[in-house]
Amino acid sequence: MRRNRIRIAVLNAQSGVGTTLGRRQYVTTGWRYRLPHTNKYLLQAGQMLQEERVDLALCVELSEHSLTSGFKSQTEIMREASGLSNSTFFSASRLYPFLHEGLAVITRYPIKEAQTHLLPRGLFQRVMGEVVIEIDHQTNISVFVTHLALGEKAREEQCEAVAEIVGKSGNPVILGGDFNTKDTTWLTERLPPGLRECSDPTFPAWRPRVALQRLFFNEEIRLREVWTAPARAFSDHLPLLVQIEL
Repeated sequence: MRRNRIRIAVLNAQSGVGTTLGRRQYVTTGWRYRLPHTNKYLLQAGQMLQEERVDLALCVELSEHSLTSGFKSQTEIMREASGLSNSTFFSASRLYPFLHEGLAVITRYPIKEAQTHLLPRGLFQRVMGEVVIEIDHQTNISVFVTHLALGEKAREEQCEAVAEIVGKSGNPVILGGDFNTKDTTWLTERLPPGLRECSDPTFPAWRPRVALQRLFFNEEIRLREVWTAPARAFSDHLPLLVQIEL
């Protein structure tokens, strides 16, 4: 039986702000959250995907056509730099023309379906993106990406919604993103039985101690390897890199 191995990246792009050296740098880079700035760090993220031979990237904190992104698509910038062929952006917050923020899936696999799921609001609107990708013209996988709230109450309500949506999928499942918590017990207790979790410390990039980015997958998928790339920092989060096998 032929096995498919898939390399996955779960990354927080920080809208290309590029805070990589320490907390004091937030002072000098903070203006980039709302004003046009260099694409340098997005290009570095895309190049990392290419050099690590990533097949599927689950991305949070990306800006689309707005003042923040210089009216460009940060998803497209990363996808072109990565050499991957397909991408979908999921809009979370939009106040035109000043900001348009959300999530993205970037992949070499064909995207057959895509939809955005609204999650319960905290201080800001949060969403979960879903795509169905086709592996080698024979296997469909439901891929979910999300970025949960910082506040505990809102995050728990969002976790409950995530678990309900994921539980309805009839395909093998991959769920990843930035869950903004060190403890995902609340989520794993509510996800469908059989989903496994992997993570590694990714935050802050200059001294990673906390595993905020995580990947969940069901029993039809086998974990092969988990690693981070400290030398490839392009934001205040290191990329979480995972190899799985169908």
